[in-house]
Amino acid sequence: MRYVLSSDYHLKMVDPLGISVDGVNSRLLDRRRLLKDIVNYTIENRADGFIFLGDIFDKINPIEKLRTFFIEDVISPLMQNEIPIILLAGNHDTNYDIVSFQTEAKLLSSLTKFSSIPISLIIEPCVIDFGDWSGYFVPYGFNIPTESDGCEILFGHHGIKEAETGAGVLERQGEQLEAKDFKAFNTVLLGHYHKPQQISYGGKDIWYVGSPGIWDMSERLDKKRFLDIEITNGSLHKIDSIPLNDRKFLRLDIKEGESWETTEDIKDAIVQLYFRGSKEWLKSLDFQRIKRNYEELEPHKVFFDTEAISKGSKNLINVQENVSEDKIIEEYMKKGNFDKALLPLGLKIFNET
Repeated sequence: MRYVLSSDYHLKMVDPLGISVDGVNSRLLDRRRLLKDIVNYTIENRADGFIFLGDIFDKINPIEKLRTFFIEDVISPLMQNEIPIILLAGNHDTNYDIVSFQTEAKLLSSLTKFSSIPISLIIEPCVIDFGDWSGYFVPYGFNIPTESDGCEILFGHHGIKEAETGAGVLERQGEQLEAKDFKAFNTVLLGHYHKPQQISYGGKDIWYVGSPGIWDMSERLDKKRFLDIEITNGSLHKIDSIPLNDRKFLRLDIKEGESWETTEDIKDAIVQLYFRGSKEWLKSLDFQRIKRNYEELEPHKVFFDTEAISKGSKNLINVQENVSEDKIIEEYMKKGNFDKALLPLGLKIFNET
């Protein structure tokens, strides 16, 4: 049996990285396009089911317009093509009292046309029987079962220590799960962390589907995707990573004293100009003129960020080998015009460090 997996859409009306296009944020339009690509792939390849691993929206109970978009782009076309749907609750889908879509009247009414096609909203751990195989589904906020109940595959929305949250960052504060916590299962398929990745432990695998779209500049180098999996006799037989093409994101680092004419193709891209230098240099820049110059290259959007660097070179000292620590600290304090009476304190701090 064949299933399409995706995760972490984070649909929202306002996104500072987008622009208004006929009253709708362009990043929402980008996400809708990516969703339609995933759904069209699911239909064209006649998948046996569509499994979503959490965070449909960026917050629970989003405005009706967002809920309508999701129904139009995902729910309706899948059900019209008789493809069962599983929606697993992520951390952005619930506050533990309310879950996105749990009481969605419009969604429920739309399903009456397709009553024979199952749709499941998973808000607590459960085992789903697919006929010739069973899967264990665990939403965000619930403990990982220590027994598999005959399931080889776990589907969830969790963070683990060994995974990268994005841009090479390991672990997210407060999330203490480890790969070994999933030892009851041969294969684990997760949403939550936006960076697509595979983690092997003890001969078993954990897969993060990743988000279909780029969330912020820290994700600009991620290779976004969704997964096409084949399950035979209850085991994951085959997994294909299907690439997605979000809008191009570029960060151009501009340092004081260096040439910063871009050779990058920035047409239709979201571009961050990151200026790094002294406060005096940053104050001297005409950002409006710089923006106008870059806009001639037809980016989708240009925005700025700055980092002021304090020039501390006046306190640097050159020392020869075998010079005593006392002498080094004394020379440094002379450079900084420190009171000589502070020399013992300086040595104490140096030695403690």
